[in-house]
Amino acid sequence: MVNVAIFASGSGTNFEEILKHVEDGSLPVHVSCLIVDKEKAFARQRARNHFIPEFYFDPKAYKNKAEYERAILEVLNDLNVDLIVLSGYMRFIGPVLLEAYPNKIMNLHPAYLPEFPGAHSIQDAYMAKVSQTGVTVHFVDEGVDSGPIIEQRRLKIDPSWDLETLESHVHALEYELFWQVIKKVAESMEGKRMKRALVSVSNKENLVPFVSGLINLGYEIISTGGTKRALEDAGLSVIGISEITNFPEIMDGRVKTLHPNVHGALLCVRDNPDHCKQIEELGIDFIDLVCVNLYPFKETVQK
Repeated sequence: MVNVAIFASGSGTNFEEILKHVEDGSLPVHVSCLIVDKEKAFARQRARNHFIPEFYFDPKAYKNKAEYERAILEVLNDLNVDLIVLSGYMRFIGPVLLEAYPNKIMNLHPAYLPEFPGAHSIQDAYMAKVSQTGVTVHFVDEGVDSGPIIEQRRLKIDPSWDLETLESHVHALEYELFWQVIKKVAESMEGKRMKRALVSVSNKENLVPFVSGLINLGYEIISTGGTKRALEDAGLSVIGISEITNFPEIMDGRVKTLHPNVHGALLCVRDNPDHCKQIEELGIDFIDLVCVNLYPFKETVQK
């Protein structure tokens, strides 16, 4: 699992949103620590509420930015941090951290870059009376909001909105997007997502060597009822269907895979952005392969 350090300077509302998804399992990363540059940042209290180690580094206590960042880097190295996520961190990242974490420092910006870079982007968009703005997640480089863009979302502006209303809509879009992009980046750092196969068969002849082959090809196996027992008896690692649906198999096994967590995982059109957005919001993981055989109707009816 990817170890993430969150950097913040203020209240930490985006930090709280990230933790919500970590704790409900939809964002499978480990938040190793919170780094702040403001002693009174409320994000520190949020970290304590969630038992996340938090570290305050006072920039004025160091001779220069390089010394300041080397002190932070020492903590990150001790905690084996893989990815830095800037969540309202109001300080430019310098060469020390950029060199240590190339394309591994993410920032959330409340505008559709390259439109409205800088610290007052929402206000700048409002004053410019544009018809749309957005949010951007990008990797950090030495410039001002100029690093490689990972993902963006547009937001149409209602002319009746005042500045406060616009801010609320931008922040809502931030909450929706940021954790999903962190998830994608973390998955890419771990390597390709593990493929999953659903195996549920009546005729179990040659089942074990077949599934062993799938496991050797990198598949995670989901299974049901008697198929699951046969695989486990052979010493193979299997995820029970109830772990996917969060619902027990019922009616002598007649109802076990009839669930959105299964059918959504199968029927999502992966090049359809709306489908993918829904599957991410619902925390559903794809199923890549299904292995079944026909139910033995004649033999069952005779019984």
